[in-house]
Amino acid sequence: TGLAVDADGNIFVSDGLNHCVRRNDALIREITTYAGTGTPGFSGDGGPAITAELNNPQGLTIDTDGALLIADWLNFRVRRVDPVTRRIETVNLGAFLNPVDLAVASDGSLFVSSYYFTDFEDGQLVRIHRPSGETEILYGGVPIYFGRIGIASDEQGRVLMSLGESAQIGRYDVDTGATEVLVDFSESLYGPMDILPDGPGHCLVASSYEPVVNRFAFATGEVTRVAGTGEYGTSGDGGPAVDATFDYPVAIAFASDGSLLIADWFGTRVRRVDGAGIIGTLAGSGRIVPDETSGPATSASLAAE
Repeated sequence: TGLAVDADGNIFVSDGLNHCVRRNDALIREITTYAGTGTPGFSGDGGPAITAELNNPQGLTIDTDGALLIADWLNFRVRRVDPVTRRIETVNLGAFLNPVDLAVASDGSLFVSSYYFTDFEDGQLVRIHRPSGETEILYGGVPIYFGRIGIASDEQGRVLMSLGESAQIGRYDVDTGATEVLVDFSESLYGPMDILPDGPGHCLVASSYEPVVNRFAFATGEVTRVAGTGEYGTSGDGGPAVDATFDYPVAIAFASDGSLLIADWFGTRVRRVDGAGIIGTLAGSGRIVPDETSGPATSASLAAE
């Protein structure tokens, strides 16, 4: 599952088992299909994104020009949807194993985390230099949990990484090539699925084994619970986020108003935590079957994986 928010506040959600990407309109709060037909496959490059085939899309990010980048997991590709024409194309064909998450750094480099879906011990972090297209493997053989190395670009354009079963938060400096481990939570955090910068010296991490979202301070190691009780479930809407339950939170992002968005994998919903810490459902009905391509966001089926 992936989440991305564009400059206009529109929210994009990868709808994995429905093989498409959905868009929640910032103004009318209706959900529509933005890319993919709902049929798994690979087709459509050069044409409208809604007539193209995807195969279990995962991580999403917004490129420097506003284009939507899609980790097309089982197609071994990254796809790009132009923000004006909404036509789709493949980025750097064949460079990846199974891409699961994406981030764009300050110099325009595209970072892709990937792995062979048959081998959770072989995660990779790949950097694509643009516009040359030169590919550089930064990490190989990284043990991962449920096939994910969460990556995100921080306020200085550096890349933050949640390194799977090692339960470490790392940072890669795109200018110097230096890598450092910021936090090692191997004794207290297992199954980090996604990472999100939250101001200087802090980040949010969605953890699946203990289904919560925590905030970490790099300098002090302080951990603050943002959402989740640690129990599995889908309860808590309308109340404090720290009293809510999740069923494998796998992706997090900030909405344009600063609220926190949480993609709840097995809960097949996107939850929203407002500035007061109150949680609600932004999109998803809890159903996991394909349905109509547009309508109220909370009535939609989001069969995320």
